[in-house]
Amino acid sequence: MRWSDGPTDASIFWLNGEAGIGKSTIARTVARMWADEKRLGASFCFVRGWGDMAHASKFFTTLAYQLACVHPNIATGVYKTLCDYPDVPRQSLREQWKYLILEPLSRLDGVSHPQSLILVIDALDECDDENDIALILLLLSQAGTLKSVRLQVFITSRPEAQIRYGFDNIPKACFTVFELDTITSLSRLVEKADGLA
Repeated sequence: MRWSDGPTDASIFWLNGEAGIGKSTIARTVARMWADEKRLGASFCFVRGWGDMAHASKFFTTLAYQLACVHPNIATGVYKTLCDYPDVPRQSLREQWKYLILEPLSRLDGVSHPQSLILVIDALDECDDENDIALILLLLSQAGTLKSVRLQVFITSRPEAQIRYGFDNIPKACFTVFELDTITSLSRLVEKADGLA
């Protein structure tokens, strides 16, 4: 994926499309590819009706845990945070993002960590609280402010109103959009044209 390799101000890549079009398959595929390249920081898949996977209360704590498991220097930062603020996992999403993700990543020394880390967030539209969706997008848009590491976020979802609203409230330069439906529509047109030829 060119977005993850080339220099860009867009720290978020939003892949959207209707249900059943293959977004989750793509998310799993690119996550595996980035894991093989040692660039995957963490991943999370929202699943409506599945307890902790349906709401955001464990979202940032799960990402922080995975980041800590993959990178020892991040683990040190998360451990320090939990020692200093032991109740942070029960705090607001803003506090969790700030203390468990942003601060540990900002303390990296620039030498002994990867140049680039990617978070894969699948099915964001399945988060059961619309307010949490907007807040998650707002917080993730801060990924580009980090100087110590290039943090990128790959998000999949259906193009539902609450997701569009969330993206409308963050700077346009922070994200790029790819509509998977346009590819399937194009391929149907090509098939139809081939049938007419």
